[in-house]
Amino acid sequence: FSLLGLGDIVVPGLFVALLLRFDAVRSKVAHKDDPVPSFSAPYFLVNIVSYALGLVATVFVMYYFKAAQPALLYLVPACLGGSLVVALAKAEFSSLFAYDEETKEKKEQEKAAVKKED
Repeated sequence: FSLLGLGDIVVPGLFVALLLRFDAVRSKVAHKDDPVPSFSAPYFLVNIVSYALGLVATVFVMYYFKAAQPALLYLVPACLGGSLVVALAKAEFSSLFAYDEETKEKKEQEKAAVKKED
């Protein structure tokens, strides 16, 4: 039998990758300066550990009850909890929730397109 499905890897992986980008933006890392920049990545590191702990919890419960378990039932709270703990510890809760990948130029272009349609 298979322990993890594709969604159990992809969904948390996208979340962890987004947190790595948040760490890079927070550290003001320029995309073109250095192909492998070094910067502080607390959200990313805590979520890698949280993901691993969620997997351990999934495997433990699966073997303890001798029944299949939905891995996301343990992975999602672990990953969300890890990021929320870091955000609260660094007093960046609002900036984490307000994080946006779109540039100001793109937003202005979308607003202009909506005005043209009206």
